[in-house]
Amino acid sequence: MTPARWAWLTLAIGIFTYDVACPPGQTMSEEVDRWLETRAGRVVAWMVGGIVVSHLYNVVPQRVDPMHRVFTALGRKAANI
Repeated sequence: MTPARWAWLTLAIGIFTYDVACPPGQTMSEEVDRWLETRAGRVVAWMVGGIVVSHLYNVVPQRVDPMHRVFTALGRKAANI
């Protein structure tokens, strides 16, 4: 299994485990529901969701993909340490 697949599996297990074990009313979905109750929360939730989905589905070119740019910059910085 590739490292990327392990990362996805770990992420999925972590989310599932949290949602099963969290206090009542504290699932990740319920938190997003609370964000959507305010104008600022809606803007942030939709922007972050849009950026993540656009990145994962390669909707925008890498040169304008905010996540790609941040990860590339961080990778360059880490390489210089």
